[in-house]
Amino acid sequence: ATPIVAGTYNADFDYTDLINTANFTDNYGCATNDVYYKFTLNEIMEVTIYHCDSYPYSNLTDTFISLLDDSGNLIAFTEHGTCEPEICGKPQLIFIKKDLDPGTYYVVTEGCCENGLIQTYISGELKFKLDIDRVSSIPL
Repeated sequence: ATPIVAGTYNADFDYTDLINTANFTDNYGCATNDVYYKFTLNEIMEVTIYHCDSYPYSNLTDTFISLLDDSGNLIAFTEHGTCEPEICGKPQLIFIKKDLDPGTYYVVTEGCCENGLIQTYISGELKFKLDIDRVSSIPL
């Protein structure tokens, strides 16, 4: 499958996409169509990937997310029902939160039982931030 390029990142980022899986094909996971996203990290980051109940946009209640490395090996998988309410404020959320080394990664997003609209969020936060003010105030 040809992935949607979600970007290359050196700093904190947020990426969002609303897409209809009916316009894709099934290459991975469930018997529904898959949407692949490709992103590259140039720094170590804590990456969070999730689907929120984004009514009126999303019409799928059961969704899956897979995180793959550059070779297509599964790093993490989650399905509907893995809750992290503080992200969306609702329990209809699935998410993956993982520290990732620099490299290229793929997110596979799909419905459980049918095709339709899914809103996918991918965000990253640098694990190690240099505080210039703090460093410059240290006596030598």
